[in-house]
Amino acid sequence: MLRISQITVHVSDCDEAHRWYADKLGFVKHQDETYADGTRWLTVASPDQPDLTLVLDQRPQYRDDSGVGKSPVFVVETDDCVASYERLKARGVHFNDPPMSEPWGVTARFVDLYGNEFHMYQPANGDT
Repeated sequence: MLRISQITVHVSDCDEAHRWYADKLGFVKHQDETYADGTRWLTVASPDQPDLTLVLDQRPQYRDDSGVGKSPVFVVETDDCVASYERLKARGVHFNDPPMSEPWGVTARFVDLYGNEFHMYQPANGDT
């Protein structure tokens, strides 16, 4: 069986990205290693889903990493989209729109400090 264990997010600054994911989303650091060539391996995850980590990928060898802010759309699930929206908005997370009810659940879209998009999702009737 195949399972997704990591998703790479291109960032301009690992420390800045780590602070954003920790302070805004409450993610925790899993690994943080710097290698001889300057490459850094920094991963974070939600405390509620520690087996799926985000690799905060800063590429010092490239002056202008064209992947920053262009990662795939992420979907994060919550039990209460409206309450999560209010909590994250109070922490300074930028939302593209407020929570909206859809036939399949409640959703709101937000972006990280680099413009990577997240869809926050609450399944209809508690379905996943």
